[in-house]
Amino acid sequence: MTCYEINKEYEALISMLAILDDSEDSEMEDLAKQQLEELNHTTESKLENMTKMIRNMELEALNYKAEIDRMTKNMKAINKRVDFIKNELIKPIIEKSGKIKAGVFTVSLRKSQAVNIIDSDLVDEKYIIQQAVKINKTQIKKDLKNGFVNGAELITNQSVQIK
Repeated sequence: MTCYEINKEYEALISMLAILDDSEDSEMEDLAKQQLEELNHTTESKLENMTKMIRNMELEALNYKAEIDRMTKNMKAINKRVDFIKNELIKPIIEKSGKIKAGVFTVSLRKSQAVNIIDSDLVDEKYIIQQAVKINKTQIKKDLKNGFVNGAELITNQSVQIK
């Protein structure tokens, strides 16, 4: 039975119980109460299974995050080793000898240019790129709890909490 079917069953039973309140049919009342207990058990079972599924998915997501963090750390370490080998071991050799054929590889130095900003306060305004304004929602929340903030309101949301 799906959750939608459970909800429909609940509605039907509630309607049946409302009708039974007006009558004196104890057999029908007992039957309705029995069905309600079975439905409660089904609902609890469904909720428990869905909650277990949510827990498993949350743990799986945490495992993926941990694996991403581990792999990112490994990637950074490898990139540092590559930079070290290029700049500290190979570059001095190439600076002295020039272009070198090493098996299937040809190793040489290549010139490139980059801008180095010495003092950002002295740079002309035309070179400044405006960044998007970021609003401090944490401070606004504190201020809203103590009073009024123009252009903002404190709203209350509901979310499912699983303990």
